[in-house]
Amino acid sequence: ILGIPRLVMGFASKCMNSNNDATLYLIGYFVSFIPPMLTFIIFVIPSKFYKEQLGKVWANIKIKINRKFASR
Repeated sequence: ILGIPRLVMGFASKCMNSNNDATLYLIGYFVSFIPPMLTFIIFVIPSKFYKEQLGKVWANIKIKINRKFASR
């Protein structure tokens, strides 16, 4: 599903003939991330439970990163 925008961009540009069309593929790549980002915005941000869980996950990640770099 995430690759469909890239596929559409590829066919819309008549299959990349030169490096000048690389920006079209780059735009298609970033557009393919919009559906998962919308899912996050629609379901996670408004939910109190998911927001709390996300906060806990971020706190654990920060602790692990601090431990890894502080021990050196």
